[in-house]
Formats: sequence, C-alpha cells, structure tokens
Amino acid sequence: MANKKDIKKHELDAIIRAIGPVKKPRSETVRLIDGATAKKTNVIGYCNLTAHRGWLSKTLYDKHHCAEKKCPFFQKSNRDYWIQIMLEQAASRKNREHLWREEKQRRDEDIRATIEAHQDVYVTKIREIPRGLQVSYIYSRKVDLSEAIKVLKAKYYLTIFLKPVRAPAANRDALIINRRRTDLLAIPGVGKVTAERLIALGYGCVEDLAGKSPELMHAADCRMRGVERNGRLLRAFRIAVEYANKIVAQPV
Repeated sequence: MANKKDIKKHELDAIIRAIGPVKKPRSETVRLIDGATAKKTNVIGYCNLTAHRGWLSKTLYDKHHCAEKKCPFFQKSNRDYWIQIMLEQAASRKNREHLWREEKQRRDEDIRATIEAHQDVYVTKIREIPRGLQVSYIYSRKVDLSEAIKVLKAKYYLTIFLKPVRAPAANRDALIINRRRTDLLAIPGVGKVTAERLIALGYGCVEDLAGKSPELMHAADCRMRGVERNGRLLRAFRIAVEYANKIVAQPV
C-alpha cells in the first residue's frame, strides 16, 4: 500500500493542492446522511444537498455513486484518507506503465526475431510513429520481408514500415554474422543426442562450430565420457563443422 511517508515533500504538496479545501467536523461524533451517527475519523466527506444534507462514510459515498456522478454537492473531509487514495491511484498508474513497458519490450523482441529469421537481416531500431511502427534494419543482401510483415500486422494490429539503413560494410557484416544463431538440429545428420554432446562441449549453435577441429572436439568428448574413440560421433562432428563453415562463409 502506498504511504505518504515514502514520497517527497513537493509531491505531497501537489497532492494536497489537488485535493483542495476539506470540511472538518466540529465534534467527535457526526450525523450521516442516512440519520446514523459515526465518529469523525470514519467520514470522508459532506453532502450539501438540501434533501439529505450530512456526512458520508466510505460505504455511503460508494452507495450514492458520488464519484461516478461527480456530484457538485459533495465536499471532501479527512485529508489523510484522500491523500492515501491519490497515492494508490498514482501507484496503480505506475504499475500500468510498468506492465506496458514490459509488453512493449516483448512485442519488440518478437518483431525483431521474426524479421531476423532471415539470416541476412539485422534490426537496428524499432520506434513508434503516429501511423504505426518503424523498423530500421541493415542487410547483407536484399530479401523479401513481406510475409514476415504480414504475420506481424495480423498479430499486433499495427502498420509496420520498414526502413533499410546504410552501415559500413565491416560493421554490417560483423553484426549480421555475430547475430546468427542457427539451431544445431539444422545440421544434416545431427540428431538430439549429437546436439546435446555439442552443447556439453560449449557449442550452442551452428555458428559456434565454424573453424573448429572435429578431431579436437572428438578428443574432448572422449575425455569427458571416459572412452577412447567413437568413430560415428567423429564423423558427425566433421559433418557439423563442414556445415558450419559453409554457413558462416555465405556471402554477406
């Protein structure tokens, strides 16, 4: 629960100004608009309507829908109560803003992943514009992104504008190559067991295998498992490294 001790003085002063003047009960016990009596600490406002002039508890305030009607006859009392209400409303707004930021981050990550599924594209920036979203990207060769954009538009009900940007060739190539994370199971002949062996050796994707020695990888696996040789696994490692070298060597 929000606490006025946790906020700065200028923020508290702003809340008090927003609440405005309050009506203070003159006695310890006051009469409510329904004829009952209550302690002055249990009332939150006063109704000046002639038909039922009197004090209101929180229950009566809700029952008469004073807030929804924006009743001009209602006057606040018990400043501490209204300060607490405004603090809770502010905290709720901050919470909604936090949730929105998280949702926006997830959306942008999904957009980036969908567009970068094309290995020759790297998204540099996603920003909101009046008509939708603008996605800036660099590329090593031109690719058709229309299908990816169609999927994203249907998913998020947003118009997405693509903006290819220029970048120095060296920077562009490094960004695109370093971003690539091809699944090990994409390697022909590599199944789940071999992929797990590669991950255990520290190779999390196809690109990690580029330029590596299958023989040294095989020796490391044998030491790890306490065996002398596994010819089938060595052949699988050779195929994997050869495939990785071809992937990384693709023109960029």
